[in-house]
Amino acid sequence: MGDDLLFMTMLYSRKSHFSAFLTVVGTLVIFILAPAPYTFVLVGHLETRTT
Repeated sequence: MGDDLLFMTMLYSRKSHFSAFLTVVGTLVIFILAPAPYTFVLVGHLETRTT
């Protein structure tokens, strides 16, 4: 039981780090590719969604 819990915790923390990494990379790509006004709107939307 303890080993399973540890494994699940490691898997979850790795997954959350990975999703945070994807969010950062995606935001950078959007900043590079998208026009500035659209980028600011999208980033504002993402920030309000996460809080």
